[in-house]
Amino acid sequence: MNRSFQRVLISATTIATLGVSSMTPAAALGAAATPTVLGLDSDDATSEKASALTSALRDALITRGFSAGVEMTLLELNLTMDCDGEDFDCLGSGGENLGATELLYGALRANGDGFILTLSLLEVESHVLKSTIRKAIDAKELASDEAIESLATSVVAEFWEEEDSPPPAAAPVDAEDEGEPEEVVEGPKENSRSWEWGKDPSPPAWKWAGVGVSAGLTAASLGTAITTALLVQGSVRDDLLNEADASLDDDNDSNDIDRSQLATDGVDLCSYAGEEIDPENEPGAVRNASVTKICNKGNALATTSTAAWIATGVFAVSTAVFTTLLFTRKKNDTAAMLMERGFSLGGAPLPGGGALVGGRIRF
Repeated sequence: MNRSFQRVLISATTIATLGVSSMTPAAALGAAATPTVLGLDSDDATSEKASALTSALRDALITRGFSAGVEMTLLELNLTMDCDGEDFDCLGSGGENLGATELLYGALRANGDGFILTLSLLEVESHVLKSTIRKAIDAKELASDEAIESLATSVVAEFWEEEDSPPPAAAPVDAEDEGEPEEVVEGPKENSRSWEWGKDPSPPAWKWAGVGVSAGLTAASLGTAITTALLVQGSVRDDLLNEADASLDDDNDSNDIDRSQLATDGVDLCSYAGEEIDPENEPGAVRNASVTKICNKGNALATTSTAAWIATGVFAVSTAVFTTLLFTRKKNDTAAMLMERGFSLGGAPLPGGGALVGGRIRF
């Protein structure tokens, strides 16, 4: 059976499942809460362990008093709903069709002699990721049915502890013990973020698009910066010097510009050429209009070159970020939301000077 046929078969099966589930939501089943455990993602080395742990997690939820959810894998739900990776809105809509109040999904991967278990809990109604855990699992914790059942029970307790466990009763305080409060030493806080390093085997399209667009803008900005800088130092400078020298040979003595004398006196050539000769009788008339025009052109190119260099730096950083994302996966509520929404930021030089900075985000 080839992979294309398998995908079609999975989609057909899960569409039928969603069709039935959409007619029997949690309220119709009479269940206050129906968490659904999606089959854990795995590879060839961990497929059997992942399947056994998935079943144990479902049994642990039933033992805890929850209603049994629909049996489906994350891959099947993604294919059926046409979700792109961890699209919380898309997964939440799929959970609604399944009649689930929460979706628990994740992956089991081999890690040396042990395993890495990653699990996320999504609230279906709000489409918000409530919590994520990532822990190293010893091989002995998955060595037997009893060990897998114990692991599943502890994992379920981690996710639903606050909701199902009553707060501990306060210990009575003796009168003689009152006074200075005891110093409470806090243990290390669990990192609420989950980091996954290494190349993403199936990076989403927006990562490749980010690399391509950022790299293209970097090249374009760099080309603009180099070209304009060469023009200022090359042809524009030559035109300026030639025009200044030509003013000494024409019939108009008032527009003469002696470069040697200006250099001796420490006077800027463009400033000298742009001085008004007779502001009272001829306001706006400069000493040498031709030289001033070339000076203005050079200033505009210099401004564009500076803006292009800045934009090159911005786009180069953006390219580095998107390239890093191809090899780094960081699970964080805010970062995940921005990445899933296609957030990007960039800038570009303006022909008249300055730069335009903008961004985008998909709602």
